[in-house]
Amino acid sequence: MLTVSAKQLKKENQKKGIFHTNEKLALYLKTRMLDYVYEFKYGKITEIADLCCGVGSLLKVFNDDAVKYGCDIEASFIKEADKNIKGTFKCDSIFNEPFGNKRFKYITGNYPFSTRGDGKAVTQQLSSPVEFSNRLDSAFIYANLKALTEDGLCLLLGFPGILYRSGKEKVFRKYLIDNNYLEAIEEIPADKEFFDDTVIQTVLMVLRKNKTDDKITFINQHVEKRAVSKKEIIENDYSLTVNSYIEHLTKKEEIDIQANTYTLIASSIHNIVLNTEFIICIDECIDYL
Repeated sequence: MLTVSAKQLKKENQKKGIFHTNEKLALYLKTRMLDYVYEFKYGKITEIADLCCGVGSLLKVFNDDAVKYGCDIEASFIKEADKNIKGTFKCDSIFNEPFGNKRFKYITGNYPFSTRGDGKAVTQQLSSPVEFSNRLDSAFIYANLKALTEDGLCLLLGFPGILYRSGKEKVFRKYLIDNNYLEAIEEIPADKEFFDDTVIQTVLMVLRKNKTDDKITFINQHVEKRAVSKKEIIENDYSLTVNSYIEHLTKKEEIDIQANTYTLIASSIHNIVLNTEFIICIDECIDYL
């Protein structure tokens, strides 16, 4: 009888870009969603969607009075989500737009990172204005963006590669920036409390369609933040990596430590000189006596 260990299953899921979303991560993403809802005065969350929902971990943490929508290609995941969460769930691909023309004001998601596929075919399937790479990160982001209302808010957890890779993914970043769809990019540390099956760093991409300015806020894992203009990002060749725009304070601290070290050494030398002069003075007194 063939048996598959939990470790083997985890590896197979990782090859497909499937990572378990534990409760701590789900609660963190919910908190960030509520933070942005409060910041932009969006009001109560009455419905929310996750279009790559897995077993529904990201939806489960929201209040039961919010109407929940989810889809996933894994039938067993949808069956479990439907069993444990009150909502509407469909076993289908996000690229098939399973909820038709319905648009959602709030979308959360942890899409399959760097999943390989036919980017050209998915581009046609979604009627996208830009062609996707065969790494489908940009396709997942676009599908979520397409499902968002004009006044909606979307928070997606993703792999950092989408922020800096060249080729078609750079063209997609240009599309997001030129159309002013990006509100913020946040670093999520490789934290074992957040991720049970990976130690890779991830990023949280915040999307909005009704922005009133052209700035994107970058937040690093130390919660240092900076609002950057569209002009500066274009001048930086459409890179969206957080460390391109925020110099972590430890670098400044290292400089301060170095300066303090030099000061300490100088002070020690000065003390040694004074002590030496004192000893010489005592010796001279003894010789005189």
